[in-house]
Amino acid sequence: MNCSRRLFSRLKMRMGRYLASSSAVLVTLSVSCAYAPPTQVPMTTWLYAKPGGNGKHLIVLLPGINEQPTKYARRGFIDDLRSRELDVDVIAVDAHFGYYKERNVVNRLKIDVVEPARAKGYSKIWLVGFSVGGLGSLLYAMRYPDDVEGILIFAPYLGEPAFIREIKDAGGPLHWRDTSSEDDGIRRLWVWLKNYATDSENLPALYVGYGQQDKFAVADALLASLLPPDRVYAITGGHNWKTWKKLWGQMLDSGLLLPMRQTMSNRHNSSTPRVAPR
Repeated sequence: MNCSRRLFSRLKMRMGRYLASSSAVLVTLSVSCAYAPPTQVPMTTWLYAKPGGNGKHLIVLLPGINEQPTKYARRGFIDDLRSRELDVDVIAVDAHFGYYKERNVVNRLKIDVVEPARAKGYSKIWLVGFSVGGLGSLLYAMRYPDDVEGILIFAPYLGEPAFIREIKDAGGPLHWRDTSSEDDGIRRLWVWLKNYATDSENLPALYVGYGQQDKFAVADALLASLLPPDRVYAITGGHNWKTWKKLWGQMLDSGLLLPMRQTMSNRHNSSTPRVAPR
């Protein structure tokens, strides 16, 4: 089994501590495989601009662990957006395992992606994350909730099995109380997520999709219990492209991104990226 597969297979068992400080959310992943791709400063990104000119809004796409960001275009995710005629650009970010291991994924997203996007004048910014990218999206929104309009997450990793059982055995997130003395950011994330049941109007819009046979389905269902039914997409499927592609289509068809629709139709599709300008 190669390194990236060992990382993924051990992820939910040995994710390690998530440390939060006043200056940043830091993530430590404890894994037995020492290799992680080298990080770049700034992060490498690919811009999929709206055909005919830049879009008014922006989607920031965060991939799964060690997944190539450009693969989402090759599998049709960008074309699915274009077919709905949304006035949106997409930036796919190479937020690979190395950034999580070095505890700087949130800071680098802020400095290298979101701040430049806001400076360019994008009206709305949405985060779209898959698996570990879903976790990264939530960690970012917890630290900088005013930066993003909404979040779409697919099969997000939300904690190791023993911790998820702790929440489930308590009767769900609303009955769970963090009694740990550890400065553990994944616990802080769940404390923050509970606000979606009581104060969602003051938080970024959150939508979650997952396969009911996914390895993270128990945790994802607990998160779903905090959200209105129309923000949850659960279908038959596992932790794989086929399931995510179907969920992606269902979310787009629901009209949740209709505020990003183009004012003038442009039916030319494009999935050819260029490296986003720094």
